[in-house]
Amino acid sequence: MITHAEMSPDKYVLMQSTGLKDKNGVEIFEGDIVQWGDTADWEEEPIRVAVVKINPDIQFDSNVGIFEYGQFAFRDTERFLTVLGNIYENSELLEVE
Repeated sequence: MITHAEMSPDKYVLMQSTGLKDKNGVEIFEGDIVQWGDTADWEEEPIRVAVVKINPDIQFDSNVGIFEYGQFAFRDTERFLTVLGNIYENSELLEVE
């Protein structure tokens, strides 16, 4: 049983589901950090990591721009995307080396 003393709103962040799953069957939420692969055939340097946003459409905010769900490779999330973590617990994943 959780008592009032144990609940602190500062400890929890409510994350909204996108209704999508990654290639491992993991549900994708707003604020998740995702990576997409299988891009070895791309001639330009592939985008690797993005933050998922719902604004009001599902968007992938990467270092080269914001892409909406429905554009090119994002239609097949079960084949290309992998959830790495989220911006609240794994912000270090967004640091550029």
